[in-house]
Amino acid sequence: MGSFLIALLFGLSIGTWIYTKMARQSGYGNAKSALLGAGVAGLGVFLVLFTLFKFVLGLK
Repeated sequence: MGSFLIALLFGLSIGTWIYTKMARQSGYGNAKSALLGAGVAGLGVFLVLFTLFKFVLGLK
């Protein structure tokens, strides 16, 4: 698998996990805020991992 796909899967996984934690904590009443927070976190994880895989480790 390429670095893009690996980073994308990790980002989606972390985003989903954070969404469930935030939504459960707020009682699913503030789903928009939980979705926004999870999206930002997932994007951040994706960018960090993609940069690590592509430029530091040299994966294709």
